[in-house]
Amino acid sequence: MNGNKTISFFDTQFERQVREGDFALNPFERLALPYLYGKILDLGCGLGNLSIKAARRGCAVLALDASPNAIARIKRVASTEKLSITAEQVDFDSYAIADTFNTVVAIGLFMFFPKERAIELLGDAQAHVLPGGAIIVNVLVGGTTQHATAAEIWTALPTQTTTSLSGAGQSGERIVVAAGTGVADQAT
Repeated sequence: MNGNKTISFFDTQFERQVREGDFALNPFERLALPYLYGKILDLGCGLGNLSIKAARRGCAVLALDASPNAIARIKRVASTEKLSITAEQVDFDSYAIADTFNTVVAIGLFMFFPKERAIELLGDAQAHVLPGGAIIVNVLVGGTTQHATAAEIWTALPTQTTTSLSGAGQSGERIVVAAGTGVADQAT
């Protein structure tokens, strides 16, 4: 994930957003929100704006990020509002999903990893979505030679269950909703 530089960049950005009270959903989060239900895993949740909104609507959320500032903010809000959110700081370079979910969200996460790790994380997410559930992913359409692009992520998703959402408002990015494989449901 380019480790400390990326985490430090976002941690600084999150400090500014908290200071300024900037907690609005971004265009991709607004598009994703209607698809969230039940038990949700939010990978790379940032300040947790989407996780918090989903929990306020009755979802149970596991919100994960590498930023200590982001996780601290989510924990404060969840505690104050008594929301069903578990927020944890994780290292995505080695993180493995351990539970199953109705929805897995990864908005703006996979593009920070080398292609192989991004595809591995995506496969892990697919394997842990309950039957009938969904994976919501957004990545850059273009990228560097080292990092995963939308085309690479798109081709790793099951084609018969993939939908591209338009209207996110930023060129060069794509948000994808894909039905889960239900593999975890069959695992022993």
